[in-house]
Amino acid sequence: DNRSTLYNFDLLLNNKTLNNYGRLINYFTGELVNTIWLSNLNNYGDLINDGGYLSNGEEAWLYNYGTLQNAGTLVNSGTLENRKVLTNSYTLRNSGTISGTGTYIQYEGQTINNGVIDQGLIGIQGGSLNGNGTINGPVFVGSAASIAPGESFGALTINGPFISSGTLFFE
Repeated sequence: DNRSTLYNFDLLLNNKTLNNYGRLINYFTGELVNTIWLSNLNNYGDLINDGGYLSNGEEAWLYNYGTLQNAGTLVNSGTLENRKVLTNSYTLRNSGTISGTGTYIQYEGQTINNGVIDQGLIGIQGGSLNGNGTINGPVFVGSAASIAPGESFGALTINGPFISSGTLFFE
């Protein structure tokens, strides 16, 4: 359990359970890897990916009950359950499931969704949203954002209200 501030500049592998009640900061040289089958990373505090690489592997679980800030690369191949706030300002690549009742906010950067995002609110204020996946929940796209279904061509399915003042690209 982390109850203070943990700085990662190298490689931090979680093969079992890691509980963060404080601040876990993954810097640009760091790799935070929630490895394989049944590994749990439980965030109750602040999980900050500050230019590093954060990976949630297949059959792994990342639970966010606090604040998860991505300013690096976040790759989700397992299940990421967001109950509070997840912000993205660089690259989030999802081929698994991002679920929960929380809020997903992107101010800049790119979300590539080839899986499922199921949130109480999805706000793409800047940057781009791409992929061939499914989004369940209300989606609000700001004027500084763009939506481009697929990764060349394809379909991005949105099940919920869709309000956009941004740019929509269709092939």
